[in-house]
Amino acid sequence: MLCIVAIPLTASPHSSGLAGTAAKVTAPAARLNYDAETWSSQKYTRELEQQQRKIVALEKRLAELEKILRGSELNPVRGRVATQDPAVTPVTLTTPVTPVTPVTPVTPPAPAAIAAAASSNVRPGTAQAQAVTSVQGSPLFARRISIEQGLTYTHYDKRSLVLSGFLALDSILLGKINLQQIKTDNLQYDMTARLNVTDRLSIDVNTPFLYRRSNYFSPGAGGSAGAISDGTNHSKAIGDVNSGLYYQVQKSTAQSADWIASIRVRAPTGKHPFGVKLIKNSDPDNNNLLIPKSQPTGNGVWATSIGLAVVKSYDPVVLFSSIGYNYNFKRHFSDLSSTETTTSPGEVRLGNSWMLGAGFALALNDRTSINFAYSQSVQSASSLRGDEGPWTRQVGSESNSATFNAGLTHQLSEHWTMSSMIAMGLTPDSPNFSFSVKFPYTF
Repeated sequence: MLCIVAIPLTASPHSSGLAGTAAKVTAPAARLNYDAETWSSQKYTRELEQQQRKIVALEKRLAELEKILRGSELNPVRGRVATQDPAVTPVTLTTPVTPVTPVTPVTPPAPAAIAAAASSNVRPGTAQAQAVTSVQGSPLFARRISIEQGLTYTHYDKRSLVLSGFLALDSILLGKINLQQIKTDNLQYDMTARLNVTDRLSIDVNTPFLYRRSNYFSPGAGGSAGAISDGTNHSKAIGDVNSGLYYQVQKSTAQSADWIASIRVRAPTGKHPFGVKLIKNSDPDNNNLLIPKSQPTGNGVWATSIGLAVVKSYDPVVLFSSIGYNYNFKRHFSDLSSTETTTSPGEVRLGNSWMLGAGFALALNDRTSINFAYSQSVQSASSLRGDEGPWTRQVGSESNSATFNAGLTHQLSEHWTMSSMIAMGLTPDSPNFSFSVKFPYTF
């Protein structure tokens, strides 16, 4: 017979002790989890506060930049960076902005030209700075020192009709008619050094080296109307060394433009054209043509020019205009005659000239810009006189030279710039065309 005995289970003292121990262990674990969550929350809070402080600092810097841009009336260029090269460290907002301004070097023996100057508030590396630099290819007030090398080729093709005789019945010429032609090619190498004395004052020194070759043509060789005499000569020597000083009278504001005053001095270091003898060619058939013994490379007199340039920037366009006056000092020479057997000392007073110019530069991107300009030089007549004799005005010595210029500038690197310019003559006194390329290097 199966008996089932029910044994009551009662909690012993030992079992109650185990339960208490488990409860004691669970409580610290819960507190540990709570502390971990609290620490993590505080960490995120601290990181959020740091990020907020950074955002506030960036907002302050952005406000400072907007203030600078509003003060200079320049708007940021969309999609463009502020540095010229990826390896260049960007300029912080607290760094003073250095202005960029171009300058026009004098290329003797042509009259001195007054450069257009750029806005003092243009930031280096921006579209405005590129457009300004492209005006002349080298910066003014932008760097401490700048060295520029340039090469210019100029071509002249002049034809003149010479009439020797008199008119009968106001319509018939009794005498000789002679058509002469002169073709001249000039190749000039320029070395220019510039130094910024202050952020408003800059000086430069230009030294040119010239090679000039001329071909002369005249009909009537050997007494035949169908034959042509020709002759060629060339010269190579240093040109007239010149130096300039530029001062920024007024920096641009929201209502006004930049005003730059300049003064240049040219020394007669080149070969002057006075007293150069006319000689016959060795060819006996060229008996009706006389050509100069050598080619001049300078004007032969001291000269100074003063000018004023005005520039206004409207991103990405820079407008500029200039006016200048060139004064030639009179000088005494031991010989003024072009005849081989004659020596005639005397004084020379070259005609002074007014110079005008205007144009604009346009930035295509951060490194490339183009510019177009019109320039004109009007020179008065020159005069000569022998020792103790009266001044004699030289007929035909007045000139009116006007050119249209188109140029392109490309920033090769942080320091190197390439600037090219082509000029097309608009008047008979202007060269047919001129092409130049320059490579300024800024330190």
